[in-house]
Amino acid sequence: MPPAEISLDKPSLDKDDRINLGQARVMLLQAPRPANDILTQMVHGFGVRDPIHCHTVEDALDRARAKPPLDLIVCDADAEGQSYEFVRRLRAETPEPNRFSPVILLSGHTPLSHVTRARDCGANFVVAKPLRALVLLERIFWVSTEQRIFLEVPGYAGPDRRFQFLGPPPGGPGRRAGDEDAVGAADGPNLTQDEIDGFMRLTTKIAG
Repeated sequence: MPPAEISLDKPSLDKDDRINLGQARVMLLQAPRPANDILTQMVHGFGVRDPIHCHTVEDALDRARAKPPLDLIVCDADAEGQSYEFVRRLRAETPEPNRFSPVILLSGHTPLSHVTRARDCGANFVVAKPLRALVLLERIFWVSTEQRIFLEVPGYAGPDRRFQFLGPPPGGPGRRAGDEDAVGAADGPNLTQDEIDGFMRLTTKIAG
């Protein structure tokens, strides 16, 4: 029997979909710049009543260590230049349930190396800037409906980042050899949002 393929494609919104974010606790990590008011306006427009604003990685980690739990974290990848480290530390150092909180990374620079780094530090999704409200709302909808399991293994904690689960390579260990390799400086052109989504989308093949 051929393998059964389950493709967890991103859901898209239509006019009949409803997302109630009125009770959601959303944390925004971004540098204190006037342009960032756009993100605040967007999440207010989505129904988020009182987003938690953080301007430094340490402040965000302190908030993540506290209660009540966070339902969503939106992190500007350009904030302090340490956003990838924030996500890694969130996954490794904060207590449950906030270590499992979904993280959407925003980035004005989206070459493959940056998107790979975001995925490998434990981010759920990357959204390219300049922001579009519908794109961000769709990714929030995607986060709320995705089915990826959360993994905690040596060198990585976060949503399952494998595109295909075909079992361990013959004669090799169960984890990929390059999972912990450092990511170099950005190179190549920026990816489009569709290319980013395709790169981070999970496809599972189950042998029958």
